[in-house]
Amino acid sequence: RVSAARRTAARVAAGEEGDTPPPPQEEEQAREALDAFFLGRALAEAAAERAADAVSSLLADAGQRQAERDAELRAFGDEVRRRARDGQSAHAGAPPVAPAGDAGSAQPFPAPAGFSPGAATGGVTGSEAA
Repeated sequence: RVSAARRTAARVAAGEEGDTPPPPQEEEQAREALDAFFLGRALAEAAAERAADAVSSLLADAGQRQAERDAELRAFGDEVRRRARDGQSAHAGAPPVAPAGDAGSAQPFPAPAGFSPGAATGGVTGSEAA
């Protein structure tokens, strides 16, 4: 099948005047093809805009959630540091307290298994280390 546009182009190239209108069926087909083209183009433009809006919204939401998580993490870190400072200042100058259940021990904290006090100071222990 030859399209109406090609037939019209062939008539013009052959020197025929455009005085005779194309048959109504060809004109209708040409109009339908043109309508379909513009409809498809409008559909593609609208779909592209909607997709761009959706992606933009998704990225904005993701960025906002990341910023909220960062702020929460920063606040948590600040709280931990504040508690550490408070604990350190509350115990400044106070001797370390033995854990519960170890009140009779000579050491403030039990030594780890295999630990030798002299090994850490080159054999010097107690008041000799000072």
